[in-house]
Amino acid sequence: MILQLNPMADNFRLLYDGFPGARFAGMYQLARPVLAIRDPELIKQITVKDFDHFIDHSQFVPEECEPLWGKNLFSLKGERWKEMRATLSPSFTSSKMKAMFNIMSECAERFVNHFRVEGSEDTVTVEFKDIFTRFTNDVIASASFGIN
Repeated sequence: MILQLNPMADNFRLLYDGFPGARFAGMYQLARPVLAIRDPELIKQITVKDFDHFIDHSQFVPEECEPLWGKNLFSLKGERWKEMRATLSPSFTSSKMKAMFNIMSECAERFVNHFRVEGSEDTVTVEFKDIFTRFTNDVIASASFGIN
């Protein structure tokens, strides 16, 4: 883990799997401590009840390099994070999430079926950015405006 010879996701998987009975486990990324939370109740406690104590998150990609990713809720810090969370929270109540899940599942089913019909048993070559932009737009249009 120190030399970063493995992808970070693999390191987190090793950390998570290495402590099956623990509620959480930790490691260091050089001098920065990192936690992997395993217990669903502890995750709920941190993200719902004590969210105001966990406002600064690691930046995966600097905002200057990737403005879209750098401005999402998981990358923001301090007051910008608080403002964005306050804006987004009303959209993600449990009842709204349950309703959106079915809509997103239908969009995903159409997405997969599109390639099954088009590709049959053959390999299909796609431009990921284009195809996932279309999928994302489909989900947003369906969930927000009821457009299929």
